[in-house]
Amino acid sequence: MLGAGTVINPILKILTTVAILAAVSFFIVKPILDTTERTIDRGFENSQQLQQGVQGQVEESLDRAQRLADETGVSVEVPDSVARPDAIRLLRCVQRANQDVTRMQACTEHFTP
Repeated sequence: MLGAGTVINPILKILTTVAILAAVSFFIVKPILDTTERTIDRGFENSQQLQQGVQGQVEESLDRAQRLADETGVSVEVPDSVARPDAIRLLRCVQRANQDVTRMQACTEHFTP
């Protein structure tokens, strides 16, 4: 004889398991994933802002070096093909040159392909 307990108990166990898994997913997993996504987005935005700031400084320093070279009559050309890591090293070299055009020109020759 089939009793109500033999059919209903397994169904209740399955429904309970599904409900617990749904609650864990909704209250634990989803908030962690949302927090992680927001953190990654903020980190990406910060890295873009930092990159734009460094690029702006490099361009400003190169413009300053070019103006100084124009004022002194020294020919300094910085090609567009300067790679970013080389551009940052070039910026540091130009800053260490302390407006010495000869040293700036040496920096440009060293860090350009």
